[in-house]
Amino acid sequence: MNFENRPDGPKMSRAPKPKTLDALRHQIDRIDDALHDLVMRRLEVVAGMGAFKGDGPAVRPAREAMLLRRLATRHRGRLPKPVLVRLWRELFAAGTALQGAFAVAVPAPESRPDEAAALWDLARDQYGSRTPIETHADPSEVVRAVRDGAVTVGVLPWPRDGEPDPWWPSLADQDSGAPRIVARLPFAARGNARGERDALAIACVEPESTGDDRTWLVLTGAGGPNRAALDGALDRVGLAGRAVAAAGGPLLVEVDDFLGPGDERLDGLRRALAPAAGGAVSIGAYAAPMGDP
Repeated sequence: MNFENRPDGPKMSRAPKPKTLDALRHQIDRIDDALHDLVMRRLEVVAGMGAFKGDGPAVRPAREAMLLRRLATRHRGRLPKPVLVRLWRELFAAGTALQGAFAVAVPAPESRPDEAAALWDLARDQYGSRTPIETHADPSEVVRAVRDGAVTVGVLPWPRDGEPDPWWPSLADQDSGAPRIVARLPFAARGNARGERDALAIACVEPESTGDDRTWLVLTGAGGPNRAALDGALDRVGLAGRAVAAAGGPLLVEVDDFLGPGDERLDGLRRALAPAAGGAVSIGAYAAPMGDP
């Protein structure tokens, strides 16, 4: 409350007069310059990190997810959080490209043009508007392009139950250079991406824990593991999860936790499923998406 300078009331200054429009525009100009300086400085630091990462891909999906969660938690003001995420996704893409070749592949089968368009949109939103995106005839070619190093990341359709030629069993290869699932798209709000289905990103990097993750396993065995037996086996080792898709013998399973190399729970799951499942192989993990923040 403002008080007049009266004998019976306290002395308080009047509210300051509103700034002029030109003054506000000048203030915005100074803020823009400061933001631009910080962006340029950030990318200088990122470029210098390449010397410490060796010859492998520069993508760090887990670190990016943790940073976005932290920013979303501290965010205040009227800027929508999905816009905040989009800004930083462009910064991530630019920084990755500074550290080495960076390209993405998506399948674009002629028989599924709507799915191809949706995957393109998700890849663009996740990996930046300036990142090269290649199209391939089918998902298996995308997996091969990532494995051979022709591209850094492949964006693949969400698995369907009973597909005649699914892409995910090929990731069960135990070679150290085999692609792994590293992200689920979209990580935040869907935005203007066409389609309603999510997608999965693969890269030749080992997944890292973010504190809130999902691990994907391929279970193999004669006749295929029993889905009912899966629920009991997960419960016995203290895990929650679900079957996602089946392809003849192999069964694709999502587990609500991070199972890294040497995790005793994975060995316990193999024992709990025997003899129904001959093996349980991790094909990657990803940070649980924020959804619509």
